[in-house]
Amino acid sequence: MRHLIYLTILSSITILISCQTKQEGNKRTTSEVSAAKEPYKDITVKEAMKLHEQGDIVFLDVRTPEETAEGIIPGAIIADYRSDSFKQEVSALDKSKSYVVYCRSGGRSVKASNIMSEAGFSDLMNLEGGYTSWKEANQ
Repeated sequence: MRHLIYLTILSSITILISCQTKQEGNKRTTSEVSAAKEPYKDITVKEAMKLHEQGDIVFLDVRTPEETAEGIIPGAIIADYRSDSFKQEVSALDKSKSYVVYCRSGGRSVKASNIMSEAGFSDLMNLEGGYTSWKEANQ
């Protein structure tokens, strides 16, 4: 009888340890959870410039016409995030390509990237600091 009690206790402890280990293995850090939620990767101006030089990527400017009149990144496609036709314009783009999305300072481009992800785009990058950072780096 005593052996049966010890065996039951030992089995219970083993099961508890096994469950605890499994739960700890499934835990993710805050940055891992954030990265899993974001459908885009933030990139610096330096990284964006390198990609621009390589030419294998599409730059998408989501600023207003007034803002783009001040200048754009050479070769960028323009689709005003605030326009009623933004989702339609973006849906017409090639989903198999890689995109660097930018606005003036980085806020709208995040929202635009989320919309693009929902529309089926998978390789999206957000230019940190937006066109303002690009312009400052190229002066």
